[in-house]
Amino acid sequence: MSTEAYAGVWRPGSGEQRFNRPLPLDEFKAVDKTYFDKGLRLVDLEIADGKYTGVWRPGSGAQWWWQGLCLDDFKTEDKLYFNQGLRLVTLEFHSNPKGIYKLPFDDDPAWKLANGNWDDPKAGHGTDPNGAQAFSFDFKHDFNNDNIGEEGQNVRAARSGIVVFAIDSLSCNTWNLKPEDPCYGARGEGNLVVIQHADGTAATYAHLKQNKVFVKKDDSVKVGQVIALSGNTGNSSTPHLHFDVHPSFTDWDHWTNTIRILFQDKNHACWIPRVGDALASNNS
Repeated sequence: MSTEAYAGVWRPGSGEQRFNRPLPLDEFKAVDKTYFDKGLRLVDLEIADGKYTGVWRPGSGAQWWWQGLCLDDFKTEDKLYFNQGLRLVTLEFHSNPKGIYKLPFDDDPAWKLANGNWDDPKAGHGTDPNGAQAFSFDFKHDFNNDNIGEEGQNVRAARSGIVVFAIDSLSCNTWNLKPEDPCYGARGEGNLVVIQHADGTAATYAHLKQNKVFVKKDDSVKVGQVIALSGNTGNSSTPHLHFDVHPSFTDWDHWTNTIRILFQDKNHACWIPRVGDALASNNS
């Protein structure tokens, strides 16, 4: 016998109506897709004890929903969807939020943050919140603690999405070059992967090792998938991984217009890494 308790509100209406018993997240997503394909849209969502219950009514057009977001991530997603012509129809508080992004590398204590966001108290990308790389991160694998770093480390997708740009043929390092150098003027990002997420945002993974990008344009990638090896190509002072997120794919070029994001790792749920913080990736 079921011990689940339900409460409902009924109003005049017409057409089809569906609701589900409390389901684990993956099962709920499957039910939602089935109803979406039949022309129904979520009009209410409840979360209790890690299970999901929804109500679907006839509807059309796009539908997006998230569960368990950090407040800052929620605000970012709401703004993105608002600009796409979508409006909130229901809101559910979640007591155990998680960041959307995971650290883009293996769980290895040799990974350190060399430069953080513009407001990092130790070392950031400039001092202007509107700067070109204001919300970027430079992650360095520095096993020897010599501040030089080592290339050839796994780079993992921080979030699932579709590859919209990938290049791995470049060999040039353009750091502090003079105009007469053959590599002068080569692209500063070096070898690069750009992954676009379901909400339209795009993450860049830069300075990758030559001939060591393992994905191509239009590939679907899952969070945690190894997409490349880290390198020292482009305008890079030492081997490192430059990572940031942009509002859309068209905004990624030249690293302009980055947006503030939060990570989750083994020790944090909704977190902006700062230089000197221990990094404990749970992305595999």
